[in-house]
Amino acid sequence: VVVSHPRLSLPPEECATLARELGGGKGLIVCGWGEHGPDFPEAIAALASKLGCAVLADPLSGLRFGSHGRDDILCRYDAFLRRGSVQENLRPDWVLRFGAMPVSKALQQFLAALPAMPHIVVDAGGRWPDPLHLATRLLRADPALLCRQLASVIEAAAPSSWRAAFQAE
Repeated sequence: VVVSHPRLSLPPEECATLARELGGGKGLIVCGWGEHGPDFPEAIAALASKLGCAVLADPLSGLRFGSHGRDDILCRYDAFLRRGSVQENLRPDWVLRFGAMPVSKALQQFLAALPAMPHIVVDAGGRWPDPLHLATRLLRADPALLCRQLASVIEAAAPSSWRAAFQAE
């Protein structure tokens, strides 16, 4: 028996539209648990670098360790997200989330305080993993493939001060 595992991707025009919406903006990538595939860590690191934004990586995301670039992957965000100044100083224009909602209460509260902006959730299985009811768009796509698609068409990164502000915290 031959079993095929097709990979879901966005149509090129939809990917280009999404790239225009994300490119140049102060974004935040959030990664929770998920079966993202072995090539996801490299793909998400490349996308974060191209967008100039931080990745808040849940302990269950599989992004905290490995051979992929981790310059933009922040693992110890709980402490700084609890500070009141963070809500004012690190307010993203959009949130792109892969996988399940992270288990961090501080991160969930931070995201819940950002309801008036695009919250894009990526899930290959078509589930709606959005317990905070913030998602404005659900993308049914393979996470690694989507990252590579977006990285290939993103034209502008966020201001360099945006990533630096997260890393400073």
